[in-house]
Amino acid sequence: MIAWILSLGPGTPSGPATIYFEAYAALQEQKCDVVQQKAGDVSRQIGQASGDLFAGAASACFAALRGRSELWPQAEAARDAVSDPAALHCMDMAVFGLLDRLVQAHRADPNAEFELGTVSGTAMAPPCPRITRLDPDHGVPGDQVTIVGSNLEKTTLVVLHYVPDGMDVINQSDLIPAGAGRRFAVPESEAAIAATAMCVVLIAAPGGWEADSRLFTFDQTGTNTSPSPADSPSTDIPAQPLPADCPAR
Repeated sequence: MIAWILSLGPGTPSGPATIYFEAYAALQEQKCDVVQQKAGDVSRQIGQASGDLFAGAASACFAALRGRSELWPQAEAARDAVSDPAALHCMDMAVFGLLDRLVQAHRADPNAEFELGTVSGTAMAPPCPRITRLDPDHGVPGDQVTIVGSNLEKTTLVVLHYVPDGMDVINQSDLIPAGAGRRFAVPESEAAIAATAMCVVLIAAPGGWEADSRLFTFDQTGTNTSPSPADSPSTDIPAQPLPADCPAR
């Protein structure tokens, strides 16, 4: 029995509904024709390697589930073109895992017929970066914050979206391993100093996949109590509403 990729839902990427996500969902639902159609779009928007992998998975899907045995050579070629599966994008790793299992089963018995069924256990979910928590989840610019989660080694950038406005980027080289987590210093930029909160977003390349995010709030460090001239216009900035959560965009 061949394990299909894990159904989208809890524990799977929370990224935006892009063509990449749609192609993955179509493969998960065994919609071979849709995967084949979207493979070209994935090539253009994400990269040729990802598009070729989805095209190969579509060929394997047709061959295994639709009786299109003439497509096995294309599926095998796509599988063999991947020399280092560990270097793949986190979404592609799950696609490759499925393609590899189908191709290996076919090679073991070229005359075997495939049937969908249910088995105990789980299929391979995409090993994309996930945040369990931020430690701490509040503070001031300059503080050290540790991202606690899983698959964080797949993070290529951390983008900080500030409330009410602005952003900073933390490069992979500035993410310091801290146990199973990754630590970074909150920038002391003008945008950070003026912010009431920031959305910490994990990026997994290629394609700038926004894999997961969490909210960090800034502590008030004090207020200016000096009286203002009576005829001076107020310079108070209205309080910005904090998002109820901080979903990946």
